[in-house]
Amino acid sequence: MTNFYTYCTDTLFESGIEMLVYDYYRSKNIKKVQSSQKSDLQLLKPGIVFINYRDFQQTKINAFITNKSVFTKTILFMDDHAKLNPMIDYSLFDGIIANQDKSKVIQNAINEVLKNKKFISPQIQKNLHERSHNQLNIKISNREWEVIELIKSGMTSKEISEKLALSYHTIVAHKKNIFKKFGENSTLGLLKALEDLGVD
Repeated sequence: MTNFYTYCTDTLFESGIEMLVYDYYRSKNIKKVQSSQKSDLQLLKPGIVFINYRDFQQTKINAFITNKSVFTKTILFMDDHAKLNPMIDYSLFDGIIANQDKSKVIQNAINEVLKNKKFISPQIQKNLHERSHNQLNIKISNREWEVIELIKSGMTSKEISEKLALSYHTIVAHKKNIFKKFGENSTLGLLKALEDLGVD
């Protein structure tokens, strides 16, 4: 019997998954994943985890994908109009589904993932094709993400250097790299780009 899990904070999402899994697989064996910590995720039995995109920042989703066991499959649920986050590698998910997809599409996704195949719902595929190749392949290091978070909080380069215990020149270099990756040349432009891309 397949093990099913949810990783979410939304009780309505959780209830919907429980109903769907019971309707199609007659399984009430659905557990909630409480943490993205490696020590917790490695204890999960092989199965599928349903992740609700809107419940988490990209850092938690990335941590989950990085720390999960290779035997754990993941299906990400997101709004079909949601902006794709360049800091999440969507190719690491086994399935991606729009929250608005009909139950038949979700069932197909589960069946394909159980066969070790990838599944992307047609609605999400449309979204993927509409985004530029460059935007979907921005690679941000952990350190750069720390700097971005502090920029968003309104800190100056000097304040960031003190906070991270790095030299002022190192922070300036990080900011230049970040601006380049997002195709911007100012903090204001970066903040606008992050907003446009739906980065929390």
